[in-house]
Amino acid sequence: MKKMKHVAVFFAKLSVSVIFLSLLISKAGPDKIIGLFNDIKGVSFIASLLCYVSIILVSALRLQLLIHDRLPLKSVFSISAIGYFFNLFLPSGISGDVARAYYIGMETSAAKKNSTMDLVAPLLMERYFGLGSVLIIGFVVLPFAVSIFDNSQLMKVIVVTIVLLVVIIFFGLGIFKL
Repeated sequence: MKKMKHVAVFFAKLSVSVIFLSLLISKAGPDKIIGLFNDIKGVSFIASLLCYVSIILVSALRLQLLIHDRLPLKSVFSISAIGYFFNLFLPSGISGDVARAYYIGMETSAAKKNSTMDLVAPLLMERYFGLGSVLIIGFVVLPFAVSIFDNSQLMKVIVVTIVLLVVIIFFGLGIFKL
């Protein structure tokens, strides 16, 4: 009975995928889609695919550290890839985080019952690290970007905003204590 349910779910998913692909092809036109695939350079495609997989791998490694190695890297990589998939196709930026929290809960619930905070905290910390990374990139690029801004008042606002955000992040992480 359980096997029949899995088969039925598989064919339901396959049917939905075929319907959406057919709709996409009929709206865009098969010639246009084939033309787009013909324009893709092999080296560019492989390089972009490697970059995308490495981004997911780094995200999975970071997430594995944040959940204290409760799951093997293979599982965390799969969960991260599912999260990126949800971020691509759902309109919200947090949809991937919700999916990752759900799957982390499903994977770890056999070992112990997780509270909502156990599932959400690593994802919030990952977002926090992402913000910190963007701010660090901003600081690195800032000296090169000064010549772009002619308005010195705008540059002062940008510098003050970045400094305030960095201070908030450092105090929030507890690196500096008041």
